Amino acid sequence: MILQIRGALSVFCICMVAVVEAFSLPAITGSPPPENYEVRSKYRDLIFAPRNEILAFSPVVESQFGESSTVSMQMLSQNDSIYLLFTNEEEGDYPLYSRGSYVIRRDWEDGAFSQIKVFIRSEPGSFVRIRPAGRRSLMDVYLLDALLYKGVVLPLSVEQISVEPFSKIVELTRSQVDWELLFPFKQRPEDSLTRSMIESLRAELKDLRDSDDGAIDEDGAYRYIDSLALNPEKGLNCSGFAKWVIDGLYQQRTGKLLSIESLRLKHPGLRGTAWSENYEQYRDPYFGLDWSRNLAATMLSLDTGGVVNPEAADVRSVPFFDYFEDVGYRVRDLKLVLFFLAVTEPGHFYIGSVNSDYGASPVLKQHVHLVVLFPHFDEQGAFQIVVMERNAETSIESLESRYATDHTHLVRLSVPETYAPPTLNFKQH
Repeated sequence: MILQIRGALSVFCICMVAVVEAFSLPAITGSPPPENYEVRSKYRDLIFAPRNEILAFSPVVESQFGESSTVSMQMLSQNDSIYLLFTNEEEGDYPLYSRGSYVIRRDWEDGAFSQIKVFIRSEPGSFVRIRPAGRRSLMDVYLLDALLYKGVVLPLSVEQISVEPFSKIVELTRSQVDWELLFPFKQRPEDSLTRSMIESLRAELKDLRDSDDGAIDEDGAYRYIDSLALNPEKGLNCSGFAKWVIDGLYQQRTGKLLSIESLRLKHPGLRGTAWSENYEQYRDPYFGLDWSRNLAATMLSLDTGGVVNPEAADVRSVPFFDYFEDVGYRVRDLKLVLFFLAVTEPGHFYIGSVNSDYGASPVLKQHVHLVVLFPHFDEQGAFQIVVMERNAETSIESLESRYATDHTHLVRLSVPETYAPPTLNFKQH
């Protein structure tokens, strides 16, 4: 990305007292980026000015009528181009990628308008890029560095768009772009509950021990998952950790802990092939998938009062992405998948079962690892993903780097109004 500049660059504070001529903005639901149309309108002549006039311009900060935040207007020349920057204030600073900020690019030689970039979220990888196409223009839409829409036709030239409100762009493309999925969101109570659950878990992570094949059984004893023998290491592996998280939900509802035996239940009728059946006993290639589905189905059964389909909590539909049966979604797409889930299903967290190459003679695609994922929007409306796995908090970037070519199957669980992890003072035997 060009010009990642943060902060006010030698700006003067100039209060704007004149009101730009009256205009009407099309209505946008949700929480669209703040407009800086008023300042761009005021500097219309400069936007279209010859190169020498633009180069002579000194940076300014302008206020807008009826708006509490200000807009920084400045010029930069770089890579045979001239950039006019209209950056919106955020917490006293003017990051180039603040929501609603415009970067208008013109060619150095002939002054032609070559691109407009508008940031739709306060992060470098979420923006619309508009480029010329004769008397019209074409728009690409990026979210979290991923291209979602390419070549959306706008019936206006880039020059016209440079002095139009962003809401006009939205209105012209509403039938082609689902803007409601892209805008940041105002605070929702579900996000607050998710943050509360995260903090409750964080407080306990330091006291958890690691142990291969380790989990806590329904009687509070640390056992090995495979043999159910007592585990003297008194620790958890990734499956045991996911169970421990869900035990907090289950114990709150029933006063009990989940049994390891019930979570080991296999569902060969729902997954696998005739070929994979040969490996069920000594390779258990679907262990993580069955375990995660059993965890989620057990919690659903408390709501229904009866047995539920083990696949009932599967995440099978996410905008822009295909679900692969019993495999899930590509790990490299997980950030966007979780973003759209946070938008469309607030108040949920997810257990991911990673499907990866494993073993030898032969190498199999197996469900080898479980992670617990908490997508949500923070108090400033920024998207966050908290990743917990095997008794530690990691990150989505770490997960992507370790499993870049693999898939993750997701099951959803509801975030409770209150959450307390199960205590560690169980029977030690």
